[in-house]
Amino acid sequence: MTARLRSSHLLFLLAFLFPLIGSSQSAGAYEKAGDAAMKDENWSAAFYYYNDALLLKLQNPDLIFKCGRAAKNYGAYHHATSLFSKIMENEAWLKKYPHTPVLLGQVLKNIGDFEQAAALFAEYHESGCMSDSLCSLAISLEKSCLFAIEHSRDSASLRIVSPGKKINSPYADFAAFPVGDSLFFSSYKYSLKEDEENPPKMVAKTLLAKGKSIPRLLSRGFNSTTEHTVNFSQNKEGTKQYFCRCQFIGKVKFLCALYMREKKSATKWNKIERLPDNINLAGFSHTQPFSWLDEVKQREVLFFSSNKPGGKGGFDVWFTYPIDEKEWAEPQNLQTINTSGDEVSPFVYAQAATLFFSSDGHTEKNMGGFDIYKVKLDTTGIPTGDIQPLPVPINSSYHDYYYVLNADSTIAFFSSNRPGSLFLDPQNQTCCSDIYKVEFPVIIPSDLPEDTISTNTDEGLTSKKNIPDEPEVFDELEDFLPLSLYFHNDEPDPRSRKSITKKTYLQTYDAFSPLKNLYIDNFTKGMPADESEKASQSISLFFENKLERGAKLLLKFSDILLQRLQEGERIEVFLKGYTSPRANSDYNLFLSKRRISAVRNHFLSYKDGIFKEYLNKGYLLISEKPFGETEAALSVSDAYEDEKNSIFSVPASLERRVEIVEIHRD
Repeated sequence: MTARLRSSHLLFLLAFLFPLIGSSQSAGAYEKAGDAAMKDENWSAAFYYYNDALLLKLQNPDLIFKCGRAAKNYGAYHHATSLFSKIMENEAWLKKYPHTPVLLGQVLKNIGDFEQAAALFAEYHESGCMSDSLCSLAISLEKSCLFAIEHSRDSASLRIVSPGKKINSPYADFAAFPVGDSLFFSSYKYSLKEDEENPPKMVAKTLLAKGKSIPRLLSRGFNSTTEHTVNFSQNKEGTKQYFCRCQFIGKVKFLCALYMREKKSATKWNKIERLPDNINLAGFSHTQPFSWLDEVKQREVLFFSSNKPGGKGGFDVWFTYPIDEKEWAEPQNLQTINTSGDEVSPFVYAQAATLFFSSDGHTEKNMGGFDIYKVKLDTTGIPTGDIQPLPVPINSSYHDYYYVLNADSTIAFFSSNRPGSLFLDPQNQTCCSDIYKVEFPVIIPSDLPEDTISTNTDEGLTSKKNIPDEPEVFDELEDFLPLSLYFHNDEPDPRSRKSITKKTYLQTYDAFSPLKNLYIDNFTKGMPADESEKASQSISLFFENKLERGAKLLLKFSDILLQRLQEGERIEVFLKGYTSPRANSDYNLFLSKRRISAVRNHFLSYKDGIFKEYLNKGYLLISEKPFGETEAALSVSDAYEDEKNSIFSVPASLERRVEIVEIHRD
């Protein structure tokens, strides 16, 4: 790995791009041009030059081997398979290029022929190797093939679809980032204006597809006219946007740096700023930023991928955090997930404290190319526990990366160059990545322990005696965050435009909790038996592991809050209100405020109003952040007449909540 970003894989997969030379050139001229392109890591140009040379010198082993290597790097795996097979069939040629079995095995693995690839790797390391490093590689790749053989049989029942030609193009499309009903993404389909190359270089830019509208380029100077502007993401609050710009340092090589901009007003953004030099180290690439809110330390954490020194090799995942408005902490390497290969496209799903990333270095758990992995984060944001690959068909034998989930994990997006992606050149139908969407058929909140399931009583949750003991350990207020409290549709005080309510949260809970069967009956009506059973299970788990658990934790939280106040602490509790998108936005804003009011009323009424004294003296503050439907997930129906999905579905239920998200202490 050089100090520059390997553009054919880590930023996006390049469509073919190479300067033209005269059609009457000799085989030697084409070969020389191919050698120069290989030196520049312009795999597409090298492949076509070598291929043209082979048309003039069909039985030249040097050209066959060179063209095979270029095809492998370019992603033209079927061409590479054919070329390396020719070397294998000729004893003299194989003697000249004895590591060809490893290369052939790699491209066979890329196209999903795991059995034949495993046999090649086994034969190579059992019969002696050119070097210890090649032996180790062959052994590792054989294990990887055996893993792929086993796990390709255990394909998950998931629906993966392409968003279609509105989003995808014959060029590379990647880095989808959902925000509400909008989708930001990057596309490598724009010609570089005033470029002297023939043909001109291509650049990637960031687009926005809002709802069902045609995607448009981000305006107001966001996209550079001379650099790639890619890998968009934004923080949870939507007040900061991150991305990278990549400057050409050759025909296809470039260096990437991280940038950001902050929101100035509802419709305006401040000037774009390059992140400081301790993050963007000169001479190295920094890309694929993702912002995560560390609820425990109450700070923003920025993950990114870089080949800067101090890592384990190739591209690693790093993280940093802002110290003040201008200064950022020295980036730290996530040692526990990085390898000597490449780790890219980090994404944190906050609700389950899980980091997703892609890697080609975890070879013993690899389907092929870049695979997508997940690992749990501890309370400090450090990966802990086993690193697990996502199942087939999300992972494939091709390159799979840029995995992101929407807010309630009902939809995921990722990029892949798997067959079925659009292409320009029939000779390489897997040259370039497309964006794919995963549609999860059933929402089961498996991140919550099933042993928290309990039975409601006729008395509801008006006192502690009705709530089973909490099996998890919660010693500090921060251990609860975020604490989600859920509401029935249009509750409290339906069909009202009041911003406050007299009800407490536990009163709304007592009314909501008995409605499980009503939700199941309305949502599963008309479903086939197998789908109905799964949907019923999903709704039951929502009521037990989400709704009831939240109410239990609220009482435990209140106990610890009282203890800390009695010990003399000053505490500010921050609440955020959410709604499903069923009603119009201004109505939902009032509704989210009423829900916050219900949670505030809980603290006012708790233990006969014991918190009132602390509230009156300023030792306890309840701060409100109503959000309405502005962060509703893409999958949640907003059709008023579609009650099944807009009221009774799990995705809609997950949106109707108030969260205790922050704690400030003095």
